[in-house]
Amino acid sequence: MCRWVATSRSLPEFIRTSVKYNGAILMRTGGVTEDIQYRVTSLRSVLTVSRKMPIPSPRHISAPKTIEKLDQSDGHPAIQKSDRQDSPCKSDHWTSCSLERGEQSPAALTEELDYLRQTNKKLLEELMSRDRELETLRLDSELQEQASQARIAEKTAALVEEVYHAQRERDEAVMARLRLANEERDEALLRVQHLQMFLKELEDINPEEGDTTIQELVGRLVEAEGGIDIQQNGELILERIRKSRERRELITAEEMGVVIQERDSARAQVTHLEKELHQLRESKLVSMDDEAAQINFEAASKVTLNFLQDDQEEVIERYKKLEEELQTLRVYYSLHQSLSQEVNLKEQYSRAVTLYDEALRNREELLNINHRQNQELAYQLQQAQNQCTELQESLQRATAYQQETQEKVYKLERLVDVLRKKVGIGNVRTVI
Repeated sequence: MCRWVATSRSLPEFIRTSVKYNGAILMRTGGVTEDIQYRVTSLRSVLTVSRKMPIPSPRHISAPKTIEKLDQSDGHPAIQKSDRQDSPCKSDHWTSCSLERGEQSPAALTEELDYLRQTNKKLLEELMSRDRELETLRLDSELQEQASQARIAEKTAALVEEVYHAQRERDEAVMARLRLANEERDEALLRVQHLQMFLKELEDINPEEGDTTIQELVGRLVEAEGGIDIQQNGELILERIRKSRERRELITAEEMGVVIQERDSARAQVTHLEKELHQLRESKLVSMDDEAAQINFEAASKVTLNFLQDDQEEVIERYKKLEEELQTLRVYYSLHQSLSQEVNLKEQYSRAVTLYDEALRNREELLNINHRQNQELAYQLQQAQNQCTELQESLQRATAYQQETQEKVYKLERLVDVLRKKVGIGNVRTVI
């Protein structure tokens, strides 16, 4: 009985600690819902009621007591008090009270024991229900934590996808830049090829200065052996190119001026003809009252209109021709710009030629040094071969001398054996 009392006293503390622990877990997860808060408050109310509940003991119970009922309004157990008042006996008079109540029957004690068992069973059921509720709360918190982890994983996946997308965009930008650089390189190579073709086509521009052409000067530059010849031919080529560029600039400037003037005059003539046509149309509309004058005017206007249309067509054709000439001049101007870049190419060519001459001189020096080193190594190799032959001969002589000495030793040993046998010592050989 005392054990049951201790258990019933420690039961609220166990429920309170479990509720606090699960509440701390729920607060740590950060996902407490309204349902979970309501359950926690209901558990706390049950704890407060269990604290106020009296502890049954054999001294206070003499008849079957009513079983606790659940209040239908708020869900808390409402405990009915026993009909009998508490015993006036105190704890120090326990023995005297037990003697005075010795006349109680065993049936009352069994009923009291049954009541205690029922209350203990109900408390255990309530404890199990609270444990189930706590387990559900724990599972809810775990589910919420898993959901939060899933959201975090989704966010990280989205960030990784954004990083991959940015990396792909960067790679595409790099590839676009590389393609642009390759296109520029191809354009530069085509420009160089056009320049080479243009140099092949260019002939002597100033006949009074000499009969040599640029192609012949380039051939001289290629066939030149010394640096002075290369420099002279390069200067001649640059001078010819500079003069041709200046003349082409003058020619293109004059042609551009003429083309622009013709274009402006053609445009002015077209506008003048359009104004005249508009005036003729207006005069035609005004003179519609007079039929005879209208007929004459229409005939004259048709003639003039045909004439103007012919003039307009001629002006349009001339304008198209001027546009074509302008396009050709633009092409010439682009060639002029490419020729301006030719000076840099020639400078690079001269630098490359000088570097090539220096490399040739360095190569000749290195070849001379290697030749001298090879001669020295060949002389050393010949000396080493002579020494090797001498050593082989000395080795052969040494081996022959060793064989002779071994034969002599063998003969002497045999002679010693024979002498020992004659003397009677025995067949014993000494080790030399």
